Amino acid sequence: MKTLEEIDNQILEVLSGSKPDETAKNRARKNLEFLRTCKKYLETNPSEEFLVRELDSLNKKHEYLDDAYEDYVRNNADYINNPNPLDKYKKEMNFSQLMLQIKTLNFLLS
Repeated sequence: MKTLEEIDNQILEVLSGSKPDETAKNRARKNLEFLRTCKKYLETNPSEEFLVRELDSLNKKHEYLDDAYEDYVRNNADYINNPNPLDKYKKEMNFSQLMLQIKTLNFLLS
């Protein structure tokens, strides 16, 4: 499991790295944002067992939402006429936040 010190060191590396072009700056900014999110998790002093349970719970939720997609679209008239129902479903179910949580926990536990 990652520690606050490791995350702080990675943040310092990102901040001290050279940023020659716009793409590298954007990548560094996103990486910095991700590391700060990780740091916020670790500042609450979670146990490794808690993080594992949370990750398991989030993975089950992701799996459930994937499995429920077909039924949800079939039973919801708004999706029938939508040109891209999967994007609408993911936005409505807040998939981006769920995936960020899963990514963060996987990173912290690695």
